[in-house]
Amino acid sequence: MNSRFSEKTALLCSGLLAFAMSSAYAESSDVTPLVFANNYVSTGAGAKVNGNIQANNHVTTGAYSSVTGVIETGAAVTLGANASVGNLSDDAAVTFGANAFLSGTAFFTEPSKFLYQEVISAQSEYNAMGEGAGVVALAATMTTSKDLDPGVYSGASLATTAGITIQLNAHDQPGNWIFNVTDILSFGANTKIELINPGPEGTNRIIWNSGGYTSVGAGAQIKGTILAHTYVSTGAGSTLSGVDSCGGIFSATSYVSIGADSVVGSNDCVTKTLVPVTPAADAKTVTAPAEMSLPNENLIKNPSFEQGALCKGNAWCIVGQDKVPSWNATGRQIELDVTVWPAFEGKVSVDLSPNRNAFLHQTVELVIGQDYLLTFALSSNTCGNGQGYYKIGTNVDRFKGIKKWQTIEAKFTATEAMTRIGFGSLSGSSCGPVIDDIKLLRNDTNIR
Repeated sequence: MNSRFSEKTALLCSGLLAFAMSSAYAESSDVTPLVFANNYVSTGAGAKVNGNIQANNHVTTGAYSSVTGVIETGAAVTLGANASVGNLSDDAAVTFGANAFLSGTAFFTEPSKFLYQEVISAQSEYNAMGEGAGVVALAATMTTSKDLDPGVYSGASLATTAGITIQLNAHDQPGNWIFNVTDILSFGANTKIELINPGPEGTNRIIWNSGGYTSVGAGAQIKGTILAHTYVSTGAGSTLSGVDSCGGIFSATSYVSIGADSVVGSNDCVTKTLVPVTPAADAKTVTAPAEMSLPNENLIKNPSFEQGALCKGNAWCIVGQDKVPSWNATGRQIELDVTVWPAFEGKVSVDLSPNRNAFLHQTVELVIGQDYLLTFALSSNTCGNGQGYYKIGTNVDRFKGIKKWQTIEAKFTATEAMTRIGFGSLSGSSCGPVIDDIKLLRNDTNIR
C-alpha cells in the first residue's frame, strides 16, 4: 500500500474528503449527498438512488424512479410519473408527474449554493497523493480482466473494455485504491469492479478521481466513489455502490445523469434530513467565502494547436487530424503553420484551407442557460482573401481576416449541453484565413 495514505490521514477526516471516503453516511451528524452536481441531476426511468441528491440547479427524475433520501436543489424539481422521493427541499417550483409520490415533506429553502469547492478541493488532495514515488502508471485502456493491489494509480485517461472484471484485492488487510485520471474515465458496458478479500469493516476505500468527465457503460457494476471535474453519466442498468454500501457520484462543475434502471448506493445510505456540507472549524480542507467563483477555465482543448505534430522542422505542413489532439476537420486534414508567419500564441497557427476550404471543429460541454464568451485570434494567409466563418452550435457568423492578427469576440447563451464550436474557410483556394489562441470562457464575474 502506498505510504502517502498515512501522510493524508488528517485530510481524510474532514470536509468532502471524509464523506468521499465514508461508506456509512447515516452515522454522521451531517448527512452528505449520495449524488451531487454543481449543475443538474437527472435520473432515467426506473432508476433508484438510495440516498440524498444535491444539485445547484434543477433535479429531474424519470418515470417509476425513486430517491429514498432528500432531493435538495437550487432550482426546480420535476418528478416523473409514478416516481417516489423521501423529502424535497428546493428554491423553486416542484412538478409532480401523474401518481408521483412524496413520502415525507416538501419545504422551501432560502437560495443557496452547495459547496462545489469541496469537490474541487477533494480532487486536488487526491491528485496530490499521486505525486512522487510509488505511484502505479495506468495504461490508457484496460483490455483484459486483472487483479490490482491497494495503492495510488495514475494515468492521462482510462477506459475499460466491455465485459472485463477488475478485482481489487485487499488481501484481508486495510487498504485503499485511488485512481487519479487526468482527463476522461470511461467504464465499458458490463465492466465489473469488485473488491475481493476485504480487510476489517470500514478499512477499504475506492476513489475514482477524474479531471474530465466520467462515463459508466450500460450494465456496468462499479465499486467506489466517483469524483469528476465535469459531468458523470451512467448507462442503463448500471450499478454504483461503495465498499460497504453507499459510494457516491460527485460532479464539481457540471451535471450527473443516471441511466434508466440504474442503481446508486445500497439500502440505508441515509436516515436523516440533508443539510449542506460545511467543514468543521478545524478542518484542513479549503473553506470558501460566502461567494466564490468557479474556476473559469478555457473549455477549448489544445486552443493554440501546440499539442501534437509540429511539422518536424518545416515551416508548415498538412497533417491528419489525428496528429492534432482534440480537433476534427473536414477532409480529416489540418494545415499547421510554424514559421511562415509568427503565431499569435506559442509557435503554431492553423490555415483553414489545407489545399481547399475546410472546417475545423471540436465539441464542448456547456451549461444550458449560461452566458459564454468565445474569442479567437484571426489573420489571413498572404495569398488569400481571408474570407471565412465560425459556428457556435447551429449559429453561423462570417469574418474576414486581414494580414495581421486581430481578436474576434462572440458572446452567446448556451442552448445545448454539448455544443460544437467550429471555424471554416470561404477563400476558395489553398490560401485561407488563419486562426490561433481560441478561448471559450463563462461570461460572468461571479457564481455564488
